[in-house]
Amino acid sequence: PFRIPSAGKVDVCCFDKTGTLTASRLIFEGIGHAGTNLLEQNPELPDDDSDAMKVLAGCHSLVAIDGKLKGDPMEKAAFKRLSWTLVKNVAKPKGRSSTKGKSIHIVRRFHFNPVLKRMSTIIAMEPETDGDREYYAVAKG
Repeated sequence: PFRIPSAGKVDVCCFDKTGTLTASRLIFEGIGHAGTNLLEQNPELPDDDSDAMKVLAGCHSLVAIDGKLKGDPMEKAAFKRLSWTLVKNVAKPKGRSSTKGKSIHIVRRFHFNPVLKRMSTIIAMEPETDGDREYYAVAKG
């Protein structure tokens, strides 16, 4: 019912039946900071040790099945663009075989709640050198 009044405001409607103008996949370009005009400045990829990376690599509903990521298309696009891998509940930059340094262990997931409009996880960061893991609560929404 809410679409009918909205349709009365449409001046132009374009269709891309062949897919020549659009694609059926999402492309993650980066993140923009508050107050940044993304039309004037390109979004950037976060550093591996940034808080943004902790959220992007640690707060998601993705699972790896037979070596392929399954889950939300937007989360998959971001994860692939960041060049991280996911094995069980451990996310790490591609090419790193060890779990030492810059790996994120997902300890507990609190899946997206439509009433609260957010998702959160408890993650553990493996230290680069010997030491205790650092635990974080990360959320998005």
